[in-house]
Amino acid sequence: MLEVIAHHLKAVGISYYLIQGKVNSQDRMKAVDDFNNNPNGAKVLLLSLKAGGVGLNLTGGNHLFLMDLHWNPALDIQACDRVYRMGQKKEVTIYRFICQNTIEEKIQQLQKKSCI
Repeated sequence: MLEVIAHHLKAVGISYYLIQGKVNSQDRMKAVDDFNNNPNGAKVLLLSLKAGGVGLNLTGGNHLFLMDLHWNPALDIQACDRVYRMGQKKEVTIYRFICQNTIEEKIQQLQKKSCI
């Protein structure tokens, strides 16, 4: 899914970083540092839940788009926490993309049941 989004960002000339499991930790930290601190750098950080789930501070962003929900709501919450870190000065907005009659809709229903 991230590669599909990256393709469309590239087509319209929007700079981005893509961090997935195959990106080594040094390149990952360079991308995160640039995203957080370079006002002229990439405006979009595409990040998989597994690659970005632990230890990242993403205060450079303030709009989070969850494209692929995880059946475990704690992982989605943890992803949201990456943007709500100490040092965040912007208002944060989180968007969850859920299409009708898809697996994401079923995952959302599972998440709601587990949170009750």
